[in-house]
Amino acid sequence: MAEEISGKKMIFEYVDRNRAGDHICYISDLRKMKAHYPDWSISKSLSEIFKEIHESWAMRSEMPQ
Repeated sequence: MAEEISGKKMIFEYVDRNRAGDHICYISDLRKMKAHYPDWSISKSLSEIFKEIHESWAMRSEMPQ
């Protein structure tokens, strides 16, 4: 998704070990959140979030240092 949005090939290296401090397993269960805040809902898709991150980085990289 990052490559599609940015138009650039992502450079990465896969390392088959956990980083110190990382969660082994993460599960999101939004039932409690929705029970406490019934009018709340997810308002942005993952794609929208990625696009906003890319736009923010692009704007910062254009700023004079």
